[in-house]
Amino acid sequence: MNIKEFCRAFKTYRDYFVKTANLIEEDRKRDCLDDYSKIADRVLKITETDNILTLNRLLFNVLSALDALIGYVYNKANGWASHKELAAMINIIKPLLNAKTIDTNQDFDLMELLHQTRNTLIHNGKFVCKFATVPSGAKDTYIPALIIIPSDIFNEQYCKKHSIAKDYFIDTYEIFNKFLEAFSKININQIL
Repeated sequence: MNIKEFCRAFKTYRDYFVKTANLIEEDRKRDCLDDYSKIADRVLKITETDNILTLNRLLFNVLSALDALIGYVYNKANGWASHKELAAMINIIKPLLNAKTIDTNQDFDLMELLHQTRNTLIHNGKFVCKFATVPSGAKDTYIPALIIIPSDIFNEQYCKKHSIAKDYFIDTYEIFNKFLEAFSKININQIL
């Protein structure tokens, strides 16, 4: 449910933000005012802070719930095999839990990154998930994203060892949308 709430909220926010940014761009072109872009950026930072904080809170809930699930499955059962009541669910989500990063030039465990992101939020109290506009895959098209920058999470030595570039990032919506797709294949009533 945490993943579902985060993905729903972020998709809604992404649509809203794109629409707002496009309206601002239309106004900028029509009005030809000096420093219009700078002023609009400052206004957006002020008006969107609460929305970004809400998305960060929802992401923290997702990271905590996922971390608890993984801890329960691994620690209580000492591995996947002996946890029979969750076997159907584990078989569906296991590939995601064992996932590495998508970029083959980088070599780190995605679950470790999510675990360390959660720990950084708890222990350091800093928002390591940043709001940014990132390439969408289509030429000259950018989309808003709540990103995790692995080099902000892992120490410099770990980053060198695993070839993690300083500017490399992970789009949290894309990750958890994959989890949502996987969890939607699970019949929770069967498990319970």
